[in-house]
Amino acid sequence: MGRVVSLVMAVAAVVGVFAYIPMVSEYAFWVLAAAIILYLGSTSVKGAFSLGTIWAVLLLLVAVVSVFVEVPVVSNFAFWVLVIAYLILVRITG
Repeated sequence: MGRVVSLVMAVAAVVGVFAYIPMVSEYAFWVLAAAIILYLGSTSVKGAFSLGTIWAVLLLLVAVVSVFVEVPVVSNFAFWVLVIAYLILVRITG
């Protein structure tokens, strides 16, 4: 159930970037970050230590840090870094 909710949140965040969705469009970055955390929480422990999961978590951390601290390339594209992290996570553990 957590994976389905995570997918709905991720799709809503991406659509919210292109079309206005109340409360989602303003916080699309944080909605997608919450979707990644929810997906990570709903996966099994067996798949938790795969290389793809580690990369997804690292990209999540870099994107969140780049919101608060200026990271040359990542700060401008932090939302899309999260999208890549989510796609890696879903592809590897899905």
